[in-house]
Amino acid sequence: MGIGYYGDHPDGEQCLQKVIAISKYTALMGITSGTYDVLMYTKPQGYHGALVQYVKSLVPIMVSGATFATITCAATTFRGKDDHFNYMLGGAAAGGIFGVWGPSINTEPGNE
Repeated sequence: MGIGYYGDHPDGEQCLQKVIAISKYTALMGITSGTYDVLMYTKPQGYHGALVQYVKSLVPIMVSGATFATITCAATTFRGKDDHFNYMLGGAAAGGIFGVWGPSINTEPGNE
């Protein structure tokens, strides 16, 4: 029996399978994004530069997908409810991954 889809089991059950299922789709998105970045945008020289750009594209997307699935499943298990609030928590946690991974923005007044 292989790894199925995210919705094969009710929320709060089979959490590891849900994390793996969503990670395979986010890996595909990361590879697609990395390929676009390497070929069309950054155009790094050599294998090392291309590999670094792939990692920069792949890792945050995969980690955010796994974080979403983990937090959503954990929230459903701990709260005992299957509602939209669990997905809101998962989405906020996944968005936080991009906030940590991305470049910092200077928001102080007067610093331009």
